[in-house]
Amino acid sequence: MAEAVTTKACDAQFSDRYLAISVYLHDLVYLGGCGLILEGADMQVRAYVTLRDLLGKSRFDWTPPAGATVRDVLAWLAADCPEFGRKLWDDTGKLTGYVQVFVNGRAVQYLDGLDTPVADSDKISLFPPVAGGASE
Repeated sequence: MAEAVTTKACDAQFSDRYLAISVYLHDLVYLGGCGLILEGADMQVRAYVTLRDLLGKSRFDWTPPAGATVRDVLAWLAADCPEFGRKLWDDTGKLTGYVQVFVNGRAVQYLDGLDTPVADSDKISLFPPVAGGASE
């Protein structure tokens, strides 16, 4: 059996990825991502890693209007942070791919994209690109 070797370089290389994934899983399991959100609670929008820094905080609570979509949630956030909007959309209004958007743990590209309907019980998670890997 091979021994696992942990080095500072390896830790630094994977720290952002580990943080983003572990925080997301914590939120998913312990903060209601499994459908345990209290009735009448506001929608939770979570921004991770560099997006948290860009937006100034990691959690936003919002009560979406009836018929709201993911596009509305992102527009709401971009209204207060134009730099976030520039990272989100290209000139044609399509997602640039810089921000990965999840609704209740599912990537929007596998749902209805920006037209995915949202409700006040949903959890929206925003992740920047995550890269990493070991080089030999």
